[in-house]
Amino acid sequence: MKSARKALPLINSTVFRGLGAVSQLVLVAWVTHHLVDKSEVGQFLFYLSCFTVISPMLLFGTQQYAMRHLSQYDLIDKDSSNDAARMLALSLRVLLWAFAFLFPLGWFLDSQSYIASRSMVPLRLILVNSVLGSGCLVVAAHLHGFRNLASSLFFSHICVPAVAVVLFAGLAVTDAAGVIWYHGIACFISVLLAMAFWYLKFGRHVNRSSLTVNDAQVEISACLDFWLLNTFILIANWAPLLLAGWIIQAEDIAELNVAQRSANLINFLLIVVSFAFAPKFRYAWSRNDVDGLRRMVSKCTRYLFLIGTLVSVAVVVASPWIMNAFGDQYRRGAMLLCIFAAGQYFNVITGTVNQVLTMCNQERTLRNICMVSALCSLVLGYVLTTRMGAIGAALAVAISLTIQNVSALIAIRRKLGFWVFMDSSPRSLPTHLSAKPLD
Repeated sequence: MKSARKALPLINSTVFRGLGAVSQLVLVAWVTHHLVDKSEVGQFLFYLSCFTVISPMLLFGTQQYAMRHLSQYDLIDKDSSNDAARMLALSLRVLLWAFAFLFPLGWFLDSQSYIASRSMVPLRLILVNSVLGSGCLVVAAHLHGFRNLASSLFFSHICVPAVAVVLFAGLAVTDAAGVIWYHGIACFISVLLAMAFWYLKFGRHVNRSSLTVNDAQVEISACLDFWLLNTFILIANWAPLLLAGWIIQAEDIAELNVAQRSANLINFLLIVVSFAFAPKFRYAWSRNDVDGLRRMVSKCTRYLFLIGTLVSVAVVVASPWIMNAFGDQYRRGAMLLCIFAAGQYFNVITGTVNQVLTMCNQERTLRNICMVSALCSLVLGYVLTTRMGAIGAALAVAISLTIQNVSALIAIRRKLGFWVFMDSSPRSLPTHLSAKPLD
């Protein structure tokens, strides 16, 4: 019974992250089968890539800091709920300020003839939907911190695509513009559900008389480090695809995005394990249990190597059939899927390197690593996509991921004293790296 209880978070994470991956693919599959014109599919998937990148960026790292800070509490009570309420207020205020600045900018850029002729989707529409998506991410981060993995994954990965598919099934949609509008409605419904759930979870514990935003126990520099870190990671993973939206045809964009999202089935393993163990990494670190941290990291890495190898081989072998599932016209994108799969495979077998560095107060180290990776992604994305089209964009993503993960492996060895895939005991940590009980 005890081992079963310990395994429950990982099981919940696996099931709900699996549902999240499936719901994203169901959304993409619905669009590829119901929008006959491949260029219309390309427009929607370009929008979806922009939505995926912009939503977390608008929060400026406040949601990631909240997750790390709240993960140090054992249960939801008055103190932890007050902290959650303060951080929610900060995140929403940051989000509103970002929207107030960026929406007029998007409107202005949409009015420019050159931008309007090159952009597949109005920028202001992307921004509005992204703001709504950000609200779901805030709630998901708070739930993640308290190890409510199923609820967190539901609001971060499942709710929006699930509601969107239900709307699409019940309403007649014939073009990309209609699909994007209904996706925005799905985001609005999802953020209402997320905020209502947050209130039910935390609201009854909050001492409202003591709440002011100025009391928020937040290190602004840490939030900015998280924001830069997250921005660089997003650029490394998505910049070539976004650049491709301005360089190659919409039909090729459709194949590229379908292949990339299918390859994320491999990355799903890494996210499952990272999601379940990240709060535990922080818990061990906050108590200076570095040996316990090393054992957890080593266990995660071995698990990821074994399962990741099996899944990656299966994806490569079945790549023509996987792509064909989205329609006969996507079968030729099997090579793109194999390239993305290679990059994701290396991303998985190196283990939870990003989460380890983040949970151990090394977000600035990871930020610098991801900055280099992002620059490589931008340069390689432009050069390779210009010369090789969609294949070049896929190669740029795979190479950037490899550079990032190799650098993170070396950083863990240098900063924390152990290799993520070895059982040897770590060196003693330098005094300045010792954890504090709370942020």
